[in-house]
Amino acid sequence: MKVSQRLFLGVVPSIIGLLCVAGLAYWGQYAHTAPSLVVAAAAVASVVSLLLAWRNTRYVALRVERLAGVRNSSGESDELDAIEQTVESLGEVASAAKADAVRATEESRKRADEYARLLSEAATAVSTHLTEARLSLHVLQETHFGELNDNQEEMINAARDGVEAAETELKNLRTIADTDRGETDIERGLVKVADVIRSLLPLLKAQGAKKNVRIMVEIEPGLPRVRADRARLQDALGLIFNDAVTYAIPGSSLSIHATAEKTTVTIVVNHGSPHSSTPDLMLAQRLISAQKGSVSSEGAAAVVKLERV
Repeated sequence: MKVSQRLFLGVVPSIIGLLCVAGLAYWGQYAHTAPSLVVAAAAVASVVSLLLAWRNTRYVALRVERLAGVRNSSGESDELDAIEQTVESLGEVASAAKADAVRATEESRKRADEYARLLSEAATAVSTHLTEARLSLHVLQETHFGELNDNQEEMINAARDGVEAAETELKNLRTIADTDRGETDIERGLVKVADVIRSLLPLLKAQGAKKNVRIMVEIEPGLPRVRADRARLQDALGLIFNDAVTYAIPGSSLSIHATAEKTTVTIVVNHGSPHSSTPDLMLAQRLISAQKGSVSSEGAAAVVKLERV
């Protein structure tokens, strides 16, 4: 039984008393005789209502004392004051905890921004040094200061390829850090997704041929345009396609499906090889998110959703 119901039951004796007074006023007049049934019913109702009121009042009082933490009090303590003090104390604790949480969140955000800035600056510096090293290797390779044997040529080529790969990785890492800091320029316009996908197919098929992976593409006719930055979208889809080919099983097939939905254009890349998130996918996710889209992994497929016009 709810407390409100118990309190309403506490009013019942007053209602019965009012009815009894009205009955006495009527039957107390001359020649008015109260029926015995009415008198008996009034007596029973009075006793029952008294018991109910006593029971419910005692229950509420005990619950209030328990809530206030009062035991064997002498009656001098006010339970409601104790409850009010407890509530105020809890309110102060909750406010302090909320302030601490907000402060910790702000500090974490500042710390993450500092890390991203340091990472971006470090990537820029290392990339500059790698560019200088790549240039030196190029000069060494093109301008012979003497005959280079096959092993030396191979070593220089391997070093040059390694420098270029490291520079690409650092560039992607710097882009991730800059995107997280909101420092990436995104200019959204109307873009034809079908044209972007087709522009990436020659390189994608060449990569697939090297790994013996068959590329299948299905683009829905009349695919609507999306709101995106064409260059950033092309980079992101290129990263997703390259990741899919890299982890595809040799001899298998990789399919790309582009379809229009109610509010989005969805691109599903089925690569048949579930794997954890890679740096390429992380960068693609950030580039797509910056364009109000999303990238998710669903089993052995990567799903890209873009805001359609």
